[in-house]
Amino acid sequence: MCLLAAEITAVTGEKPGRRHYNELAERFGAPSYNRLQASATSAQKAALSKLSPEMVSADTLAGDPITARLTAAAGQRGGDWRPQGDDRQRLVRGASVRHRRRLQDLLAKASSAKSIAS
Repeated sequence: MCLLAAEITAVTGEKPGRRHYNELAERFGAPSYNRLQASATSAQKAALSKLSPEMVSADTLAGDPITARLTAAAGQRGGDWRPQGDDRQRLVRGASVRHRRRLQDLLAKASSAKSIAS
């Protein structure tokens, strides 16, 4: 990655983080990321652990179509990956390239969906 950045700087005379990032953000949207964290009881964690794709009846989330219902991330297939912590927390992570208000809406909808396990 550093060699690519050095080559871009040598050819264009500009740092990649300025012009090129701004061009990409202008074209595709500036990325936003956030994580919501809430306490979870043992009963809530147990209910969430039993959640299956069939239990999700919604077709949209914050106005966007739900294209897949997954209960595990692709990285959860073994190897060196492990779940994050064993504390009594529910985590909702979200990212959007549209705008921050969009991200807030997505996180709010996802958080309320998780409250089913309350």
